[in-house]
Amino acid sequence: MTSHLMESENSRMAQAEGKSERGRLLEVKDLNVTAGPLELVTSVDFQLRRGERLGLVGETGSGKSLTCRAVMGALERKGLSATGSVTFDGVDMARMAPAAKRKLLGREIGFVPQSSLNSLNPVMRVGRQLAEAVEHLGCPRRDVDARVRELLAAVELRDVERVLRAYPHQLSGGMRQRVMIALGIAGRPQLLVADEPTTALDVTVQRRLLTLLVELCDAEGMALLLVTHDLGVVQEVCDSVLVMYAGQAMESGPVKEVFARPSHPYTRALLAARPSSASAAGAGARLLGLPGRPPAPGTWDVGCRFAPRCELRVDACTAGSIDLRAEDDGHLLRCVHASGEGRSRHA
Repeated sequence: MTSHLMESENSRMAQAEGKSERGRLLEVKDLNVTAGPLELVTSVDFQLRRGERLGLVGETGSGKSLTCRAVMGALERKGLSATGSVTFDGVDMARMAPAAKRKLLGREIGFVPQSSLNSLNPVMRVGRQLAEAVEHLGCPRRDVDARVRELLAAVELRDVERVLRAYPHQLSGGMRQRVMIALGIAGRPQLLVADEPTTALDVTVQRRLLTLLVELCDAEGMALLLVTHDLGVVQEVCDSVLVMYAGQAMESGPVKEVFARPSHPYTRALLAARPSSASAAGAGARLLGLPGRPPAPGTWDVGCRFAPRCELRVDACTAGSIDLRAEDDGHLLRCVHASGEGRSRHA
């Protein structure tokens, strides 16, 4: 397998330029998610072009998974509701009939959930689950078996007969995740939403699965919306990044720019907490942890929600709402400070 994770900088830049010329596939504007009166996600905006890979990062509870499920229109069964605009391939999903939306999911929008063991039917063999999904997505019955085997080959599950006969618990975590990716791409989607697809997997399996996702994107022109806690994964896999905290977007922009010159104090804290940051600082260097924890929904203060944990906090941080604004280098930033210079910015 050719590793796109080790591609040269020139190749990466050429790919990014090519993707920038492709049409916009997904546009999310002023997305809000609520549970009754409780606000969970507030005014999230982002765009995703065909073939582009966008990483959503942030601590647990920042609203990443809810944002993805809102994009797919998959909140109703959880008793949640969403407002705002989600436009997919030029169509406002809020205006789609329920039947049309269900048809869209799986075919045009694929999904890889976080827990493969909880997502697969424990009393049904893997082969039958794949076959039912493929047939449901419109594959003629005579071609179902060939398509199932094609999908297993695509995700590099080589012992096909064993996998087809197995129940989910009889497969390793990495094998189950490959099955979930196979289900996610079964409809040849234009967009794949992957929610922590490599959680709890060892480093070797994680790298192979991420390489597989990148290769599928490059081969099929599929866009990827990737939720992860691992900033190293985002740096290697994604073209752009959206940093979320307490249900809001704090910073977004091209991965290369955001990682080289992070503007928001929260982004800088996340980057400083990476093991690679301590290694770069030299022998004996310690990880720089971030004191405190994100606030629970319903306890958010006025102004910057990160302010209670921020070393740069000033009165303006909590004086009123702070908008997401454009920086000179293309970042979008929700902060009263200019990039690393401490100048006041009034929202």
